[in-house]
Amino acid sequence: MLHGSIRRLGRHDCGHPFDPSFEKSIDKAKEDGFFGDRYYSAEDWRQIELDWLGTAERLALQLDSDTNNTSLVLAIELIDSGRVLLFPGDAQVGNWLSWEPLTWSVKDRNDEPVKVTTHDLLARTVLYKVGHHASHNATLREKGLELMKSAELAAMIPVYEEQAHDQGKNGWEMPFPPLLQRLEEKTAKSVFRADLGVPAGWPKEMSGKYKETDDAIDYLIDM
Repeated sequence: MLHGSIRRLGRHDCGHPFDPSFEKSIDKAKEDGFFGDRYYSAEDWRQIELDWLGTAERLALQLDSDTNNTSLVLAIELIDSGRVLLFPGDAQVGNWLSWEPLTWSVKDRNDEPVKVTTHDLLARTVLYKVGHHASHNATLREKGLELMKSAELAAMIPVYEEQAHDQGKNGWEMPFPPLLQRLEEKTAKSVFRADLGVPAGWPKEMSGKYKETDDAIDYLIDM
């Protein structure tokens, strides 16, 4: 992927990641207040020159350890039914706490403005893609799972438990047993897992709502 990205950049390779239209000549940079003060100031102590390059690696490593809390979270509302599909990526506690007080102004099926809150979206969630492979810190309980009130709630966990546990002394407990138990209680055991497929004990009357293949599980939700 990296090599492909570099090739696509053409002559502007790793050293020139931006389009030439964003470039500024040294002469113009010296006249610019920001660059003049920080790169070409007569006072040496004001100059940062290339010092920032020495922190880039450390910043990248720190960001890599925090990427879960930068996950893009999607709450997809089916307009006709009001049902919500929740996909929080690898979001962790910090994410959940950040969006918990939010309110949005949207238009309903009649094109009328309405306010939507996080609590409202969670209450109408019928499909929850469980955060971060159902790890211990990726599903907030009181301000997350317990707010999912729909009787139709089903959960989907992208997890391979055997592989997660098979990591030596740094093995991951995925899915986290207390979370898995509560998910099964909240969904009446409607928990789909990538490593196990359709849950055991799935009600026969619900068999028409899913289709299982070797590669995926299709789960039907009424619009």
